[in-house]
Amino acid sequence: MTLLCAGIMGCAPRVTTKIEYRDVYVPVKCNAPVPERPAYNPDPVMGVLDILEYVEKLELIIKACTGDK
Repeated sequence: MTLLCAGIMGCAPRVTTKIEYRDVYVPVKCNAPVPERPAYNPDPVMGVLDILEYVEKLELIIKACTGDK
């Protein structure tokens, strides 16, 4: 019986292990206040400008939380 097991195991493919290093990102809690969303503006140009101003405020908050300049 052991001879049979040894014969079967001898034909098994070899398993190779590859070690790969990756960066792991950890979420950071930020207690910054979130600005209020702009109200709906029926004028397309002014509505887009309001949204862009809101996005700029959010970008500044995110940069402050992550430490980017």
